[in-house]
Amino acid sequence: MSREILFRGKAVGTNKWVYGYYVHQYGAHEIVLPDGHDADGFESRHVEPETICRYTGLTDKNGNKIFEGDILRVPYRPHDDCIVEWYDGSFRLRWANKDRRAEYGNDYNAVCCVQAVVGRRTIVGNIFDNCELVKE
Repeated sequence: MSREILFRGKAVGTNKWVYGYYVHQYGAHEIVLPDGHDADGFESRHVEPETICRYTGLTDKNGNKIFEGDILRVPYRPHDDCIVEWYDGSFRLRWANKDRRAEYGNDYNAVCCVQAVVGRRTIVGNIFDNCELVKE
């Protein structure tokens, strides 16, 4: 099974999320929009490099695509919020609540793999737009 290759990033100047294919050339970070309308059939946007996030290939319980940097929540357990991260060749979840990290002795939700838990979780924000949800 293959996963859809997709990225997102915040467009320079507008601060709006754009979705598509990531290209880094001539020092510029761009998202090429798959439904663009320029002469070549594509359109791209320069994006802030620190906001570039890749798609996990997974969706939350509402069918929303999950990207790295998203914050996931089990509705009845807000203290268990997790941040989706790319690390060492795979996606993993990091506790968003520092007290939770201390309770388990590490930063990572190692109880189960990302695929096993995301179907029960909901995206409640991301680390760029909703930093108040991350309790460092």
